[in-house]
Amino acid sequence: MHERRFKQPLRYKGHDYRAPCSVHVTICTHRRQSLFGEIASGGLVLSDAGCFVETALLQLHRPESGIEIDTHIIMPDHLHVIFHLGTHPEVIPTSSIPDLVRIFKMRVLKFWPQGIRNRGWSRYETHLWQPSFYDTLIRTPQHLETTRLYIMENPARWIERLSSDDRL
Repeated sequence: MHERRFKQPLRYKGHDYRAPCSVHVTICTHRRQSLFGEIASGGLVLSDAGCFVETALLQLHRPESGIEIDTHIIMPDHLHVIFHLGTHPEVIPTSSIPDLVRIFKMRVLKFWPQGIRNRGWSRYETHLWQPSFYDTLIRTPQHLETTRLYIMENPARWIERLSSDDRL
């Protein structure tokens, strides 16, 4: 008989995701399918689909609505982004972090079949996205800086991991 495992809730209990905050979000493809590009010794190279994913993400940046995108990166099978909510002093955000993720995922999913037909994008296996996403509240300026660095160094860690896998 298999041991039953319960998923940890991804959201911070008691936190209002519409309140002004900064959040690091990671969104992964289903079963970590590499659909958005590749990483080689020269660095990250986005495919046409990866460029579309980045454009769809950046469309969420709406300073007039108090929603800003800080550092982000599109990796072959996932993406990282820092969202800042409540950046406009006179506007109460109407979208929460989960709302933004849902809008983004749906936007990409809706266009994907057309990309397959007209632009040669890879077909995805079963689903495009994992059902949820990972998030971390950023509480201090130092945490923000370390998160930015983590995101920007992601391709180098990918190459390092591939190199260590080759040595095994």
